[in-house]
Amino acid sequence: MAALQSGVVVLADAADTVAADRPLSGRQRPLVSNRGKFALGFFQPENSEHWYLGTWYNQISKHTPVWVANRGTPISNPDTSQLTIATDGNMVLLDNSTTAIWSTNISNFTSNSTVGVILDSGNLVLADASNTSIILWQSFDHFGDTWLPGGKLGRNKLTGVSTRLVAWKARNDPVPGVFSLELDPNGTSQYLLQWNSTLQYWTSGNWTGRIFTGVPEMTPTGSYPNSLYTFDYVNGENESYFVYDLKDDSVLTRFVLGEMGQIQFLTWMNGANDWMLFWSQPKAQCDVYSLCGPFSVCTENAMASCSCLRGFGEQNVGEWLQGDHTSGCRRNVELQCSSNGSVVGRSTDRFYTMVGRSTDCSCTAYSYNGSCSLWYRDLINLQDVSVIGSQGSNAVLIRLAASELSSQKQKHAKKLITFSVLATGAVLLMMAVLVVILRRRVVKATHEWKEQGGAAVDGLLPLLAASTLGGGGGGRDELVSAVVDGRVGVNADMGEVERACRVACWCIQDDEKARPAMATVVQVLEGLVEIGVPPVPRSLQILADLANQSNNLQFFSDLPSK
Repeated sequence: MAALQSGVVVLADAADTVAADRPLSGRQRPLVSNRGKFALGFFQPENSEHWYLGTWYNQISKHTPVWVANRGTPISNPDTSQLTIATDGNMVLLDNSTTAIWSTNISNFTSNSTVGVILDSGNLVLADASNTSIILWQSFDHFGDTWLPGGKLGRNKLTGVSTRLVAWKARNDPVPGVFSLELDPNGTSQYLLQWNSTLQYWTSGNWTGRIFTGVPEMTPTGSYPNSLYTFDYVNGENESYFVYDLKDDSVLTRFVLGEMGQIQFLTWMNGANDWMLFWSQPKAQCDVYSLCGPFSVCTENAMASCSCLRGFGEQNVGEWLQGDHTSGCRRNVELQCSSNGSVVGRSTDRFYTMVGRSTDCSCTAYSYNGSCSLWYRDLINLQDVSVIGSQGSNAVLIRLAASELSSQKQKHAKKLITFSVLATGAVLLMMAVLVVILRRRVVKATHEWKEQGGAAVDGLLPLLAASTLGGGGGGRDELVSAVVDGRVGVNADMGEVERACRVACWCIQDDEKARPAMATVVQVLEGLVEIGVPPVPRSLQILADLANQSNNLQFFSDLPSK
């Protein structure tokens, strides 16, 4: 049966076993479990140059790896690589047919002959060749980022070893990341999400016999999908673990620890041909510890969750492009530290707001709310709550190099563009109509502009007559620049001004439901989201119609009204 997926793989076959005399190479079709549910083979993640050996769902359209053997060591050439059984009985992955880059690594064998088998559960096992029910090693004891039905996620009390989920480093990079999920090593029945295997940032709460106290979404209601699976906790003498199973094995479901640090429960929807997320924890993306790394800020529900603070740039641009922000940001200009101070010549490194100063160069930020809080060295876990609103939050002031602040006046001018246009956008629209009504001479200017400049510059401020915004002259820049505060002058970014004008027009729509939320306004002004040309508000259209009737004026008649 063929495996259809977005990543690059070889078509699948019906065989499910690898043996010493039947190795699996990159030139062959992947192995497929008995009933065709899972495949084992070589694959290349989408938009990646690297190859890996792994297992994935074989009967769905979206390539979804569930386990990867060589997570930290990509295959150099799949054509000369193979999975085989070594002379000592271990299953081994050979790069260039000679170098072992992964192995089951069992030291004491109870069998003289072994084989590798991919099961319909998605479990890859090393088993006795004469009786494959005797399992010597299994991938379910060595999870990647995915927990499948039937897998035990817990802790061996004799060895102290835990099975745990470890997130991918990035969406197309299976290298182990910094986020992990495991059963509490202290013996409680709760799961812990950890950063760098040391710092806990979320807990499931204890198991009540039906649900985890911190995951109310698991409450059995008899509704989909809760009625389709069973969840059990086993606390035995030698091990404690959780396991879940499906009542209907035709349903495809999985727990996955995403590269952004959230544990997710997903089910495959045939109608949508995609995975549907039923719940994730922690619920707020920005509650994931150090998600954005040092000197960056996390914004909830934004198109890009992480962004660098002013005066900082991405530490590793390539990783950021792949969705891995954990390396954080670095200063564009290093602080000029001397003798633990921060002064060079006449230039003094200052805090961004210029209202506070510390001579200790290791002090990178401070906040004041009745008492003063200081941060030293790397600054992490900052959240921008201006979009969603948050009580009890405080402004944090960041220390920047003196040279970064030298252009502060110019950058404030850019902000002045946005705020002045937003504050006066509605007034300008009203003034435009009033000016048209009072000044019949606009007719000639309008016609002249129409012949030279076209239809209202792609619909920007559609009711604003050309003479009002530019003296009847020709193009977009003249039209847009006319609304810019004169104090800004040539420093204005016309793209920013145009976005601000469009937002202003949307904010005065007659229908309140058509007005954008503050979160959308911020995203548009930052250039993260495109916004279309707004419809003409009815109140302004009425005034325009009255002007046409009384003064015989023509308002860009070739512009369709929306």
